[in-house]
Amino acid sequence: MRWKKWISTMLVAVMLLPFGTMGYAESDTASNSMRVSSEEGDPGESVDVSVFLTPEDMINQYDISIGFDAASLELVPGNEVTNELGASQNDTFDKDISITGVANVRANLVDNPVFDEDAKVFTLHFKIKDSAEPGDLDLTV
Repeated sequence: MRWKKWISTMLVAVMLLPFGTMGYAESDTASNSMRVSSEEGDPGESVDVSVFLTPEDMINQYDISIGFDAASLELVPGNEVTNELGASQNDTFDKDISITGVANVRANLVDNPVFDEDAKVFTLHFKIKDSAEPGDLDLTV
């Protein structure tokens, strides 16, 4: 009789055990950040605008669209965007400049993920048009 009581107690303990060991996963959003350099120039000159990423932990891919005033700036033909991270055989780096006033840059960084704070990932090369008015020109992200 004693062994039945002992088995019953053990069964209750085993059945209640999962309720005390429940876990959960939090779903925090990553707090990666991006910064675009500020450059100066006169009409007719070229300026290089760098894009920097700061990961919370690691960035292994990005898809960034940057808008600019196409009436005042134009991307330098043939040298629109420079990949600053380098590329390995497994990494991809693509640019799409088919929409006037927008540069879309995508990368899949298999071998060269971004770990460092304020890492320079790519540079946009602009020519300031001769018809550009003096003043600030904003880039939109």
